[in-house]
Parts: sequence; C-alpha cells; structure tokens
Amino acid sequence: MGLFSPAHPAQAQSGKIELSGPHFGVIWNDDGDWSTTSEDPAEAARGIEFIVDYLAGTPVKTLAYSVGAGSEILVYPTKVASTWGWRETGYEEKKGWEAWSARIRKGKALAAVGFDAVRVAGERAKKLGLFFFPSLRMNDAHFVTDPMNYPLTGKFWMDHQEYAIKNSGLSPIESESTYANLLDFSHEAVRRYRLDTLFEIIDRYQDIMDGVELDFTRIWVLFPRGQGKAKGHLVTEMLSEVRQKLDDRGRANKRKYSLMVRVPSQLESCRWAGLEVERWLEKRLVDVLVPAQFLTTAFEMPVDEFVALAHKADCKVYANLYPRTGWEWPFVENPTQDTYASNATRSIPTDRVRAAAANYWHMGVDGICFFNMRYEEGGEGPFADSFYRKIRDVARPECLNGESKVFAITKAYYLDHEGNYTYRKQIPLTLESNKAHPLRIMFGEDLDPGNSRAKLRYCGLRLGFRGMASERNLEIRINNEALYSGQAGDRLVSVAGKEAFPRKYMPPAATTFWQLAVQDTSVLRQGWNEITIQVGPGEAEQELVLTDVNLGVLYDNNLRNMLLR
Repeated sequence: MGLFSPAHPAQAQSGKIELSGPHFGVIWNDDGDWSTTSEDPAEAARGIEFIVDYLAGTPVKTLAYSVGAGSEILVYPTKVASTWGWRETGYEEKKGWEAWSARIRKGKALAAVGFDAVRVAGERAKKLGLFFFPSLRMNDAHFVTDPMNYPLTGKFWMDHQEYAIKNSGLSPIESESTYANLLDFSHEAVRRYRLDTLFEIIDRYQDIMDGVELDFTRIWVLFPRGQGKAKGHLVTEMLSEVRQKLDDRGRANKRKYSLMVRVPSQLESCRWAGLEVERWLEKRLVDVLVPAQFLTTAFEMPVDEFVALAHKADCKVYANLYPRTGWEWPFVENPTQDTYASNATRSIPTDRVRAAAANYWHMGVDGICFFNMRYEEGGEGPFADSFYRKIRDVARPECLNGESKVFAITKAYYLDHEGNYTYRKQIPLTLESNKAHPLRIMFGEDLDPGNSRAKLRYCGLRLGFRGMASERNLEIRINNEALYSGQAGDRLVSVAGKEAFPRKYMPPAATTFWQLAVQDTSVLRQGWNEITIQVGPGEAEQELVLTDVNLGVLYDNNLRNMLLR
C-alpha cells in the first residue's frame, strides 16, 4: 500500500477540498481488551493475530490499537508507565471479578517475560497491508472510583497523588465527583509523563507505525472545574511536541507519520475541556480528527463544524461510531406486539449504523471510525456476520445507496444531559399537555428517486413513549406540514420485551411505540428536519415521556424484483 493513496473517490465527485496524504479507509480502533488471552506468549500472540486477521479483506484499512488497559497499565514493556503486576491489589481475589482476575494473572505472566502486544498487533496489521496507529488514552477514568486499590491505577499516580485534580479544584463534571481523582494536566510533571510515554511509543514502533493516536475521549477531563478553556494552551504545547517528534522521526526514516486525535463531539466541548482544536489546525499539528461521543453512537454530532475548519488545514475528519446505542427494537413496516416481544438490545442494529453513516457523509466527513464494533450483545458474539455488513456499508457513500436505514434522534446516555463533554440530547423528553415540542432530526438520505438504485418501499415515523394511552390525542408536524392529528389509537403497540441489561447510565426504554407511514416524502429534506409533537391531556398523575424518534426508510433492493419491474 503506497503511503500517499489517491484521494477518496467521493471527494472528487462532491467537490470537497482534495486533501493530501493517504485515505485511511474505515478506521477500526481496538481497545486492546484481548491483548492477554493466555499466559503463554506464543498463544497470546496467536490470539492477537486472530483478532487482527478478522480485518483482512474488509474496508478497514487502518488499525488504531490501544497500547494499554486505560492510560497507566500498558501492554508492552514500558520503562515510563506501569505494566500488569507492578503491585498486588485485593481485586485479584474479589468475588465477581473472576474474568478480570484471569486477565490480571495472564497480564502479569506476559509482562514478566517482556511480551509486546502492540508489536504483535502492528506487525500483523502491516502484513495485511493496513495502516497502523498505536493509540494512547490521555486520561482514562476506569480507576477513579477506588484509586488506592484498583488494578488499573498506575505507579505514577500512586507516587504523585498530589497531582490529582482534587488537590487543586473540583471535578469539572458535577455529577461525577470521582473524576477529581484524575491527573491534573495543569502540572508540568503530568504533561511530561504523558509526553515521555508518547515519545517511548514513537521510538519503539517507528518501524511499523504510520502515526500515533491521542485519545482524549477516554476521557476529556484534564483540568479542575472551570479551568479548561484558560489552560488549553498547555495541551496545545504538548501536541506541538508530539508533532515535532513525529516530524523528526519522519525525516530520519524518510517517511511521513500522521497524528490522529480523538476529541469530543462538538467544538464547544473541546474548548470546555481545554482542547484548542482551532489552534491545532492553525498550526497544522493534526492530520486526522475523530469527533466521538463517550460510549454510544450519536446520529447528529455536529461534525460539519470540524470539517469546515479541518479541510482548510489539510486535515481529515472521521466520525466515530460505537457498537452501542440506546435501547433498540426492530423497525418494520407494519409493527405488531410480536415486533417488540424480544428483549431490547443496546447493540446498534445495522440499519441504524447505515443511518448514522449517511448523516456524517452528508455532513462532509472523510470517513468513518469504528470503536470496538466487533461486539454483539446477546448475538453471535465478536465478529458476527453483521460486523462485516456494517463496515462494508459505511465504507463509502455509494455503499449506502438504496439500503434500508433507520434515522434517529440520539438518546441521552450517562452525562449527555449536562452538556459539558458533548451536546445536550433532546430525548428522553417529558411531554407537557397542549404544548408544541419541536425536535430536530438529521436525515442524511437523498429521497430523489432518480438518485437511488432501489425503489423506496416504505417511509415511516416511529415514536416511543412511556405513559402514552391510546385515547390520548396526538398532533405531529414535519417541517411545519401536518402529518397526523387524532387519538394515538390502535397505532399504539405495547412493548412486551424488557431492557435486557438494565444500566443506571441509560434512560428507561419505551413501553409503547406509535408508527405512521409518511406518504408524502416531499415533506422531508436531506439534512435537518423539524418534527413537532403535541399531546392532549391525559391522566393527571401519569407522566408522559418521549423515549424514541425514528424515521425509517425501507427499500426494495432485490435485484430480481428490479429486473422484473
């Protein structure tokens, strides 16, 4: 694979700025969870190669591989940070931690013999012709609930507890006070520690890597409350040093190394955290930006604001998708109670992956990044057949043409409602009687039949509720055009399935769904659409909550049917 591949075909067709450098295909970020499958190094290496080999022959052209379990416990023989087994903790014998105990035991055995999981992954990736990026989480929070005992706490933190955020301020996220246990990047020693780790990675893997990835999304708490914007220049200085290191190594090795950075899902969240993305682009420090949520796929991240700035600076933008979303059930043309009889899943269905990708291609991204998309909760397990369909469908905008999609308003997850590290989510929403509730949905589909390779079979609006009764009046408008007015009636279908894995960080699932065909699809625009919902009075004590908003487009793309029409 040449270092400078041709520009992505979609760029030339859409009139976008043609960017230099390689097209990285679909980027797949692996968090390295399976770096310790065995105490035997040879067997552990085969396990890693087994995972990487699943990418062979797919549209995934870039592997970003996490160098550690979190930020502190690294899976190569580091001289800067820590490895498995640097200390004993009580968690090894903790009840309910059997899987983790096995992982720790294997990790210790591998660390003792200097096993290098990152090199194994990188060499296998290069053998397959993939781009390879070691990825470092800049301030991972897995350990913060019990830092004195947790297995993912590193030696640096234990030796320098005075550098924790709590010693100079509060957690910037009010409802997560434990984030005050994270390292405070105000301290030069903390920044130098991270830079020394990054420099070690660059020096160690310069022969097989195509660049490095800095992951600020796990998590983007770097400074005490209220200090991020004022101290962003400190992070910019760090990136400048990383850029210089990459350029120096590039000159020595007669090649270019790229800098990829994962950032929050909107520019304002980046500023809040102390990530001066605009300044990075002005200084030409970054080659790839990956806006991302925290743990769930979003359908309307404002990636276009990144694109507008990044392309002027010859920087690519990749939208990040996760294997998880809110509670989901199938979307079908004529739903019955059987449609909702199975338990909900939080694994993102393929039709919703397509919709998210269609939105981001419409917003001008250069590609899609998957984070751990191999997982299928309650399904066939890692790398099920649906995995391959998902990565094929998002690879290019042309792959989505004529494929069924279910667009959605993203549901809140964890701290989405606070509007700090990501934009505030519109749902769940408590609906007040006799009040119009306008909502915005991104709809990246081009419904012009002359531009589709398949016939649109069905287009429908689906709403999920908790507390909706069939006799309650419902008025719906799309882009100020009346769609429905009347009682919810028999269109309201009860949900028999339950939340499969109740999670405190996720909002409750729908108990009923209401669905209606959109007969006149001309009311829909490619891009932002406004859906206005108004409900009539109900029982005084009954709270009515809107949990889901979907726009589904189902196509008849059976080739035989096309030939016979």
